[in-house]
Amino acid sequence: MDYLCQHYQPVSIHELFEIVHNNQTTTKPLFHLTFNDGLKELDTIVAPILERRRIPASIFINTEFVDNKALFYRYKVSLLIEKLITQNASRKELSMHLGMDENDVKGMKARLLSLNHSDLAEIDAMARLIKYDFEEFLEPHQPYLTKNQIKNLMNRGFSIGSHSLNHPYFKDIDLRKKSDRYQRAFIISKRN
Repeated sequence: MDYLCQHYQPVSIHELFEIVHNNQTTTKPLFHLTFNDGLKELDTIVAPILERRRIPASIFINTEFVDNKALFYRYKVSLLIEKLITQNASRKELSMHLGMDENDVKGMKARLLSLNHSDLAEIDAMARLIKYDFEEFLEPHQPYLTKNQIKNLMNRGFSIGSHSLNHPYFKDIDLRKKSDRYQRAFIISKRN
């Protein structure tokens, strides 16, 4: 932050839009901070630091994750890998499901890491297979921002935008679905 603030001028997304839209020149290079995914640490750790330094930022949230109603597929995979590493029973079940040797932890980990958003049904099926409930993780940990935290951040001057419904890998989605997902995410974020 020290380096950025020494060599660049922080601007809000609205200021940046005006500068670009009006083709204005500036005396110092500009920067605008953005954060994706809407994790709760944006409210509890990041925002206070930025406020002290008077640095504006934009936060792009995944609307299905607000209030901890769902979990990003990558986090689900990470939790499955944790079970794979720490629990022999889970390792055996997962190895059978994946058709791999239960001693090939490295290979199973690589296979799990290769899964993407389109594999959500398989990820959820593997969790059920090893009797792991993602809801039981979400309840105590609550990794995402709540609606109240988001409103509070907006009231404190942070810009909030949509980062899709649930963070799919957009490269793998056809144009019509991309458009639909963006529109639905935007409508949900406008409603709340």
